Amino acid sequence: MKKIIIVLLMSFLFVSCSKNNTLDEVNLFSSSLLAVTLDGESWGYVNAEGEAIIDYKFVNASAFYNDQAIVIKDQRFKLIDTTGKDILDETYDYLYRDQETGLLLFMKDAKWSIINEKGKVILEPIYEVLKPFKEGLSVVRLGELYGYINDKGEVAIDLKYSHTDDFKNGYAVTQDSLYRSGLIDQKGEIVLDHVYDDIKDVDLSKNVIVRTGSDDVASYDLISIEEQQVLLEDYKLIYAQDTFGSGKLYAGIKDQYRELYDHKGNKANNDEYIYLLVHGGYLISYEEKDAIPTGTVNGNHMFTLYDENLDEIITTHISNGQPIAYEKDNEIKILLAVTDDEYLDIYGLDKTYRLKASGVETMTEDLFIAKDGPFVGAYDRDLEVVIDFVYQSLKAYDDGFVLFRKLYLFGVMDKQYNIIINETYKYINADINVFFQPY
Repeated sequence: MKKIIIVLLMSFLFVSCSKNNTLDEVNLFSSSLLAVTLDGESWGYVNAEGEAIIDYKFVNASAFYNDQAIVIKDQRFKLIDTTGKDILDETYDYLYRDQETGLLLFMKDAKWSIINEKGKVILEPIYEVLKPFKEGLSVVRLGELYGYINDKGEVAIDLKYSHTDDFKNGYAVTQDSLYRSGLIDQKGEIVLDHVYDDIKDVDLSKNVIVRTGSDDVASYDLISIEEQQVLLEDYKLIYAQDTFGSGKLYAGIKDQYRELYDHKGNKANNDEYIYLLVHGGYLISYEEKDAIPTGTVNGNHMFTLYDENLDEIITTHISNGQPIAYEKDNEIKILLAVTDDEYLDIYGLDKTYRLKASGVETMTEDLFIAKDGPFVGAYDRDLEVVIDFVYQSLKAYDDGFVLFRKLYLFGVMDKQYNIIINETYKYINADINVFFQPY
């Protein structure tokens, strides 16, 4: 048995970053204004009545945050107020509103710096790399070395690594001078020594998958960081292709077949699989080893959705299922929608919901935004159609407004789903930055 190097800590520090409420929300009308373009080239701002408040004079424009917006004009980034006037005297090569802290990160002469909302420089431009803040810390690089700074621009963890990742769930993967991977906490204390060839991000269960050896001849372990315990050891492969890092289920190959494990490293069932994918939460797709061949592509591939006790909620053929990511209380739940003739059943909520639809586009606390043939509409939680199926797309925002697309142009509905701006705009941007593809 190989030596497992886990540095024992006297205590663990988990830092949660305090966010401005407006950064936790995605509103369509921030500061009562919406960035729009009629032709895809000139951007301005309108109010909820569709009246132009700031002229179409920018190459691109962001949503407002605390009555400030980033715009591009004459190939320079600038900051404006709700009247369209410049807030800062200077323009920038690049200007980015940090999604976590609200600070402004800017580039000048290929170096990164930070200014606050009042335009005060709190970090001089010295870093070649300055990434968005995650859990209160930002990855920076100076020369060949990486480390972390806090939101005051101070070095929080020394620049001594050949590479560093963002913090996630209290920990970050770092690499030493030999590019061996280890794990640190937010104090910079080493939690896993730098002896691994690869380490995945720590998930919500505070577990981490580590690899030693090359991809061809590798050994994988699943380690509980909080318990300081190796849950699964010396596997040919351990994985959880879970974009949201829920840490509920894992797939592993010990000998020949794939098996399913829970977050404690216990077998979730006695099945063995020749194909197994963890989609997130308690949803998997798979093919059991004893399935009778059908001769068709994905012929024996199935979906199963479990509850928190790993009791089966629903199993269906993969051709009839559709995973749905649903966010509630800042946690991502993975649901399963199953087609049944012209209906769609949604499993994994407080009850099973049946919609007359061919698919689900997105969900909110109030709406199922669904597809019926080529068109999109919406049901409420009482399964009443509240938006007719006549649109190309729909998106509901936290302030209650709904953006729709019809005839390849965007318009807006109010909180009662009445159209207040007809299909008018080629693009809109509800993001607080301008470099993202507009919705």
